[in-house]
Amino acid sequence: MQFSDSPFQLDKSEQRGVDLFRELLWQNAEVCNNCFTQVRDIGPEYSNILRRTGGACLDVPDMELTTNEWYERTESASQEHSTFDENRRHGQCYCMECGADLSANHRGRSLDELREIARSAVVYITEETPQEIDGADFVSEVEKLKREPENQSWETEILAVAFARSLQSPAAKVPA
Repeated sequence: MQFSDSPFQLDKSEQRGVDLFRELLWQNAEVCNNCFTQVRDIGPEYSNILRRTGGACLDVPDMELTTNEWYERTESASQEHSTFDENRRHGQCYCMECGADLSANHRGRSLDELREIARSAVVYITEETPQEIDGADFVSEVEKLKREPENQSWETEILAVAFARSLQSPAAKVPA
């Protein structure tokens, strides 16, 4: 997702909302990038410090290991085929809702397809995060942005901007 060449001019609140979109949806290991359906349930992270034991010949600093408490596919995901993929996800799997490999983008999507993606995002945000989003405003903003000719081929960015504009009190809810 890139905004440097896009037609969107974001204020600070919208930029924070876009950053939250990246964190909660676009780079989230629990959801399909293609349709934003939840395909995994990943527990909270916890960290352990790995300390070297006495008698080591090398001077190696302590290391931190971060893991998740649990990791399960939901009914919307199919079998995983590799341990890791390039999207900072915990293994590759395929979405049963849209058939994507979870690393798809939204380029060239129709307005009807974007509406469905927005609805899936609202379901995930409402059920799985503490954020509040106005679903009707989100879909309406997607429709408005998609209809503008200069926004064509910027479908992922349309979703991000519409998400940012639909957050309830985004300045209070978005981490700085």
